[in-house]
Formats: sequence, C-alpha cells, structure tokens
Amino acid sequence: GRSLSAFSSRIHWRSHFIQKLESEPLLEKKDLHPAYQPLRRQEGDFNTEYFEAWKSGNTGFPFLDACIRCLHRHGWLNFRM
Repeated sequence: GRSLSAFSSRIHWRSHFIQKLESEPLLEKKDLHPAYQPLRRQEGDFNTEYFEAWKSGNTGFPFLDACIRCLHRHGWLNFRM
C-alpha cells in the first residue's frame, strides 16, 4: 500500500545520502557551491542570546519554536520537522 511505498522511498533516500557521505566525506564540512559558505558559522559569530532563545523555543519563528518545544516534550521530532 501507500504506507509501504512511502517507507521504502524514505529508506532509499536514507541509503542514498549515507552512500553519498561515505564516498564524499567532505560534504559534511564543505559546501557544494561556494555561494553557500557564508551560511556556515564563522569564527567569532556565536550569539549566546540567540542560542538560549533557540534552546528554549523562543526565537520568534513559530515553526522553529514549535519544533523545539515538541522535542523538549516528546524527546524526538518527526522527520518532516
């Protein structure tokens, strides 16, 4: 049925990305395109206030805050969150 097909698809993509990381381990640390490099943390850019807001689910971004609160309450997140 549909559920089995969805599960199979998720397993396929999981395996795909595991294989990708095994064959290209730098993907975890290096951007595929240089334009994305500024999105990574840079030395000295850590903001403690933002981090504390993120940890407590009080960033002001409703979806993000809901995800963090769900994680605190249930101990896990749905893969779509």
